[in-house]
Amino acid sequence: MKRIILFLAVSGASCLLIAGDYQVMLLGDVHFDAKKYHTAPDGRIMTKYSAAYVDMWDKQSPELLRTSAEKLNEKFPFVIQLGDIVQGIAATQDLLNRMLVDSFLTLKKFYPDHKLLSVKGNHDVRRYMLTCVDGVMQQSALWEHQIYNDAFLPLIAKELGRKSINSDFSFSYNHDLYIFYDDFAEPQPQTSINFLKKTLAANPDARNIFFITHIPLLPCSTNKPGWLLPSYPEVTKILAQRKNVIILAGNTHQPSFMKVRVGDNTLTQLVVSSLGYLWNHGKKIEILADSKEQFYSALARRKKQTPNTSGAKKHLDSMKVEEIVIYSIDSMQGFAVLKIRDNGSVDAEMYNDTSGKPATIIKLR
Repeated sequence: MKRIILFLAVSGASCLLIAGDYQVMLLGDVHFDAKKYHTAPDGRIMTKYSAAYVDMWDKQSPELLRTSAEKLNEKFPFVIQLGDIVQGIAATQDLLNRMLVDSFLTLKKFYPDHKLLSVKGNHDVRRYMLTCVDGVMQQSALWEHQIYNDAFLPLIAKELGRKSINSDFSFSYNHDLYIFYDDFAEPQPQTSINFLKKTLAANPDARNIFFITHIPLLPCSTNKPGWLLPSYPEVTKILAQRKNVIILAGNTHQPSFMKVRVGDNTLTQLVVSSLGYLWNHGKKIEILADSKEQFYSALARRKKQTPNTSGAKKHLDSMKVEEIVIYSIDSMQGFAVLKIRDNGSVDAEMYNDTSGKPATIIKLR
């Protein structure tokens, strides 16, 4: 039987319907980069940039994307990138604009027949400038939300068949709700919180709710456990009012999986990272922690590198941790394939090499 896809507009939101099981490709942070984006018009390198990311995009990242593209078929309606699609820190506003557009067009070449969607990451709106103060060169961060809005969001809107979108947007697909949440909303997080409340209220019967955020909602990193989504207590409370919420996040560069009980409902979080230079190393999966106690023990061992963990611990201690798996950064880089079935169950196949076989399979629901 041929698939039948319907594109509908309901209260300004896209609704895509398809019969049968379907799959979703997930990419974590990819940090698209090239030296040309950091070179000012006069030829000077105006920003401190990562040569490792430039080298990564010359070598390993294209192979990672090609391998992920080989998995795609007619059951994949779209590819979701979880923020930090670019390295950012461009030398000028025009170069950041070009970097954002080029990143999308580069990824799109690997997925020409599938919709490519992305959520805002901190590097996607970050630019740096070098200034001389009393004879000393200093680097200062500039936050370029408007460039992201003007250059990148129209590309995502076109993928969704819309004239325009905001940095917070959502759509329904086959009874599942996809919410793309702006962690860095301007002028304040309340903008995104209000969007989240309104979207959930408008979709009371969603089978699965995929909450897509760059910064995790639940503490899950042995590197920066305290860096959580802004207003995370309120967002957690809002999402915990619904069943079958699956949080999809990036940012940490450290893949992980968590299930926590909040009141009567369970929140599930999956973090994916797609750094090319740590991809296809032939390393066995290394699990750093598979219990809250092991997680806390790992944080204690890294106290100097991970200060100010009290807020993260307090947040996690307010819930019942049902499952937790935190992987080493260098053993689980790659991509994930979500398999969503008619009965609502969801599995995540995690790939970290070119073998075509998943390194592990995680039951999200």
